[in-house]
Amino acid sequence: MSSKAGLYEIDQPYFHAVSRGDGTETRGSPNVFLGHKISRGKDRPPDGVFATWRWDGQCLRVENDRYGFYPLYYFANEVEVCISPSLVRLIGEGAPDELDYPALAVFLRLGFFVGDDTPFEAIRAVPPGADFAWARGRFRVGGNPFLVQRQSLSRDAAIDAYISLFRQAMELRRPKDDNFILPLSGGRDSRHILLELCRMKCAPRRCVTSYKYPTLSSRRPDASIAPMLARRLNVSHSFFKDDESPFRRELTTNIVLNMCVDEPAWIFALYDYINKNSPVCYDGIAALLSHSTYVTREPLCLFEQGRWEELADYLFRQWSKGPSISRLLGADRRDKLDGETAAIRVLKELKRHAGAANPLLAFYFWNRTRREVALAPLLLLKDVEAAYMPYLDHQLCDFLLSLPPDMTIDRKLHSDTIHRAFPQYSSIPFSRDVKLANSQFSISIHRIKYFTDFVSFVLQRRSDWLSLDSPMLLRNFLQHFHPARARLASHLLPTALYLLQLEYLAKEGAADLGVFGCRLVKGP
Repeated sequence: MSSKAGLYEIDQPYFHAVSRGDGTETRGSPNVFLGHKISRGKDRPPDGVFATWRWDGQCLRVENDRYGFYPLYYFANEVEVCISPSLVRLIGEGAPDELDYPALAVFLRLGFFVGDDTPFEAIRAVPPGADFAWARGRFRVGGNPFLVQRQSLSRDAAIDAYISLFRQAMELRRPKDDNFILPLSGGRDSRHILLELCRMKCAPRRCVTSYKYPTLSSRRPDASIAPMLARRLNVSHSFFKDDESPFRRELTTNIVLNMCVDEPAWIFALYDYINKNSPVCYDGIAALLSHSTYVTREPLCLFEQGRWEELADYLFRQWSKGPSISRLLGADRRDKLDGETAAIRVLKELKRHAGAANPLLAFYFWNRTRREVALAPLLLLKDVEAAYMPYLDHQLCDFLLSLPPDMTIDRKLHSDTIHRAFPQYSSIPFSRDVKLANSQFSISIHRIKYFTDFVSFVLQRRSDWLSLDSPMLLRNFLQHFHPARARLASHLLPTALYLLQLEYLAKEGAADLGVFGCRLVKGP
C-alpha cells in the first residue's frame, strides 16, 4: 500500500496488447503471478487462490484457481486484449465505457454482480478455472462454476469430516513462524482458524479486533468475546479503530474494489495495518458454506420447484435494496434498470446452479462470495506474502458444497464442529448468540456523520442520472432514525454515492480520480 499527497495509489499490474500492421504493440507487465499456490504433489493441480498471465510474444495465456476467486478483469476482441486485477485500470487503458444495464439492475438489488458481469458491457471478470488465450486474430475464453453433487452422510459423520478436512487445510497453510497478526471477531470463522493454529503450536503473535462502526466501541459483542477467547488461549489481543471518515473510506473503496461491492469500507484500514505489520494473514471467506444466513426454507422450496420468477422476487425482497433505486434515478435510467430487466438476468444465473447439492448456497458462493466478498482481502491485502483462505481448500470446499441443505439450514453445523473439536472452549459464546444492546445511539452518530459528509460531497457536483433534491435528502436523513425504515434508508445514500461514481467513470474515464481520494499510477 502506498499513498502520495493523501491519495490511495492504485498500482495493480496490467497487460495491454493491440495488433497493429504486421506486429503487436504491448505495454504493461507481460508475466504476472498474483496470490499464492499450494502444492498438492505431483500430477495434482495446485491449491490456493491465484491468477496469472504469460505473454510469450505471440500469445497471452491466463490461468486462475479452480474457484476463480482471485479478481481479474479483461476486455478483448480479435485485435486487442487488456487484463488487470483493476477494472479502473482497464478504463484508463481505453476499455469501452458502455454500461451493462441488466448487470447493474441486478447489482443495485442484490448488492453483487452475477456470473462474470461488471458495470461495463465490454469488461468481464475472468471465469473460474479459466481457459483463456489471446493471439493475433484469435481469442477464446472458457471456464464456469462446476456443480458438486449431493452426498449422503449423517450429521455426526459430516461434523467429523469437517474437523478432519479443516485440520488438513490448516496444515497445508502452516505459517513459517508466529510473526503474524490474526484478525479475530466473535464469530465462528476466525475462531476456528485461531483454535487450529494454537493446536498446531503456531499461535499468532497478536490478534486484533476491528469495529464495523467505530462509535460502537464496547457495545459490540466482539469487544468482549474476542479478547475472552484470546485470553483463554494465552494470545496477545488488541483493538483496532479507524478514525478516518466512513464516507471518505467508502468513496475510495468503491473505486479500489472495482465498483463491484456495496459493503461498507470499514475493513479498509485494518487491511492496510496488516499489510504493514504482518507477512501473512488468514481470512475466513467461504466459511458461510456451513452456516449461511441466506439459505432458508422458502427460497429453497422455490428453487426445487423451479418457480424461478418467484425466487428472483424473493431474493430481491430479501436484500431490500430495490425500492431505493426508483427514488434516486431519473425516468430514462430507471427504465433501463427496472425489476424485469434484473429478473431476466438473475434467472439465467440461478438456473446454472439448479443441479447443485445445495443450489441456493451454490448460487451465493459462486456469485456473492466470489464476486464481492473476495475482493477486499485479495485486492487490499496485496503486500502480504499470502492471504490464506483455508475454507477454500479444494477438498474442504467441495465437501461443504456437497452437503444437503438440511445439514446447514439451522446454522449450527459449524458451531457444533468447533465445539466437538475443541470442547474446552465451548462455554465461550459466539457473537450472533449475544444480543447487541444499547447500540442505537452510537449507530445514529455514525449515520449523522455519513449523511453530512455525503451532502457536502453531493452539493459540489452535478448529476444527470440522479434526483438528489433537498426534500429527498432531508426525508432520508429522518428515516435513518425510524425503526421501520432505517434499513431501507441506510441503503439509499451508499447507492447514490455508487451511482455518482459510476456516472463519473462512464463520462470522464480514469484520468483524474483525486475526487475519490485515489489515483491511478501511471503504468510502464
